Amino acid sequence: MNMTRFTPYYLSLFYFLFFAWMGIQLPYFNLYLYHLGMTSFQIGVVTALIPLVRVFASPFWGYIADRYDGKGKLGTGLWIVSTLIFSLLFFSESFFHVTMVMTAFTFFWSPTLPVAEASAMEVARARGIDYGRMRLWGTVGFIGFSWLTGIILDKVNIIAVLWGLLILLISNIFVSTTIPAAKSSGPHIPFKKRLSHILRREVIIFLFIAMMMLVGHSTYYCFFSIYLESLGYSRGMIGALWALGPLGEVLVMFFSGAIMNKFGTVKVLAFSFLMAIVRWTLYASTSSVPFLVIGQTLHAFTFGAFHIASVRYVEKLFPESMRNTAQALYSSATYGMGLVLGTVACGLLYDRVGAPVLFLLSAFVSLAALVVLVRENREPKKASA
Repeated sequence: MNMTRFTPYYLSLFYFLFFAWMGIQLPYFNLYLYHLGMTSFQIGVVTALIPLVRVFASPFWGYIADRYDGKGKLGTGLWIVSTLIFSLLFFSESFFHVTMVMTAFTFFWSPTLPVAEASAMEVARARGIDYGRMRLWGTVGFIGFSWLTGIILDKVNIIAVLWGLLILLISNIFVSTTIPAAKSSGPHIPFKKRLSHILRREVIIFLFIAMMMLVGHSTYYCFFSIYLESLGYSRGMIGALWALGPLGEVLVMFFSGAIMNKFGTVKVLAFSFLMAIVRWTLYASTSSVPFLVIGQTLHAFTFGAFHIASVRYVEKLFPESMRNTAQALYSSATYGMGLVLGTVACGLLYDRVGAPVLFLLSAFVSLAALVVLVRENREPKKASA
């Protein structure tokens, strides 16, 4: 890996811009679709298409990165193409056109994070620094932009959502040129043996558990803003609640190295699922501000601690020459298949049963995943080629 002393800072900036983008997209893109006149089912379909494409795109591009991207040019190319495609949304208002644009966009955009994650883990090892201390800047970006966008949208047209997203995409094109590729340090593994690594029981079980966490988050990601607006909350308040969610992540990620060394990944994952059960049960029971605040603080565990533990866990499951593939599979299972199943179900059920019932179902999904994890209760061993 051709890294400079500034590489950790470049990665921190990448995370800041990437999750600042998410800080606009997650709370407000569905709200934008809602104001275009789309039904809850159509919103669910558009939202589900993004992770559905990720299911196939992330492993595909992860393999390409492991096999051919020795010079680290793939990430920049993906950013350029995905940004050009995203700009077509300014000319797309129908359900069909938005669906087509977001499908093409996601195919090229979705692998950019796992490719960067593989680089970040390698930099963390080489420099002896905590991965979480680079990743926490993504949380800072999410907090700032979700809060700021809510304030802005109380005063301007909803189209500002697209402009904010486009500007951040363009910014990350330039940052991506500074991030070196995570190069293979082991022997090349033939495709058949790669497949045997992926199909191991412990890999399948972990990917299933990780998928279930995101199934549980689907109501939150897909309809939380729409639900709050229907209750009369202003967009400023909605943005503040979204910003509050990741606030605790900063502390969790800053001390992630010490936390993982003390408790291990399995215990951290189990605690994350326990907090998910508590969080979704709160949302199912009440919509009062104090309880929403409590629920949002638990995001530090249901996302922050869970993500840090998962990235470390999945890296141990694969040999070093499959670093990009490992992170791509994790992304595919969680932000791919997990959100596909969850958002389609939410789109079908939201108008029929409402958000409180869906949040209760999320709690049961998290409980089921916790039971599977506790039954396994094994720290992974470092895989060899």
